[in-house]
Amino acid sequence: MHRLVVLTAGFCALTACEGFPDLELVDEIPIVGQNSCAPPREIDVGCVLDGDTFDITGCGDPSERVRLLGLDAPEIAHNGNDADCFGDQAGNELRRLIEGQTVTLTFDEECEGIFFRTLAYVYLSPDDIDLNEDEVSDAEGSVLLNELLLARGFARLIPEERFGTLRLQAQLEAAQARAQANGLGLWGVCEPTQ
Repeated sequence: MHRLVVLTAGFCALTACEGFPDLELVDEIPIVGQNSCAPPREIDVGCVLDGDTFDITGCGDPSERVRLLGLDAPEIAHNGNDADCFGDQAGNELRRLIEGQTVTLTFDEECEGIFFRTLAYVYLSPDDIDLNEDEVSDAEGSVLLNELLLARGFARLIPEERFGTLRLQAQLEAAQARAQANGLGLWGVCEPTQ
């Protein structure tokens, strides 16, 4: 049985937190609420497209394209446009973490976004990634990737006003607040408006 690794940093922007948040383990990957649009399922990641989107089968062959729920990673260069600040780093990090891996998808109330992508929370085994010693107290369980990317500063949280409140909103906000307070990732190198 896998146990889930959950960030429990709280809103460290209001406290004297330093470094990475501590991760707490719980017993299993949850179905996120009673009104979840679908049950959890395991999939193989075929191709990472950017810092918050991947295809299940292969690049450009999106039998199913998945968008990490709640995340807005900086854009990579495409269609003649330059990459946003930290866009290449965000895409490379997601690729490093999940490309070719088996992950578990769980869902909120909506399963599909406006661009017909599956919207999901993504969980992966810590055996497949390298967690810093101060990020986790025990290396067993599953890591909520959406939260980890926010905690490391590879993405921003989509504002509630744009798409509503997610069931894991407070948890994701805490991860982002910690990264902001410590200048991690994009928070240390990008202008606030990018």
